[in-house]
Amino acid sequence: MCLERVKPTVEQLKVVKEVSDIMTQEAHIEVEYFWSKRGGPLSLVVDSIGDYFNLAGQAVLLQAKRSHKGRDQRSNRLIEKINNMAALCDSGEIKNGINFDDFLMNLRPVAFTLFEDEFADMLASLDDKVFRLYDETSTRLRSLLKKM
Repeated sequence: MCLERVKPTVEQLKVVKEVSDIMTQEAHIEVEYFWSKRGGPLSLVVDSIGDYFNLAGQAVLLQAKRSHKGRDQRSNRLIEKINNMAALCDSGEIKNGINFDDFLMNLRPVAFTLFEDEFADMLASLDDKVFRLYDETSTRLRSLLKKM
């Protein structure tokens, strides 16, 4: 490995620590202002491949209602991921257990489509205080980038 003997400098470690602190702060903001009011994060139950395709069907119908001009980039991405999952099923690869990363990659657009309206409502209900908190963390991140 080319980075085998490379050790980070003290300055690099400080940057990593600051980025970690910012990410932690943003996670706390998200939990406090998004999920605590809703009883926890939005979630899907996908116990079987059939559940995936049922949810995918719902997502396609929702996306079709949202896309007034026919298929758009989101619709195409959703269909592509559903086709990927169908190809995994057709190849028999899924019988041996699907790779979790592949499964998540194909589930994300489905979940996003199903939860898009709820995310929009959550963002619309936020007050300026929350956006100022994110502005603060974004400013800190930009400052770190300029130092690099």
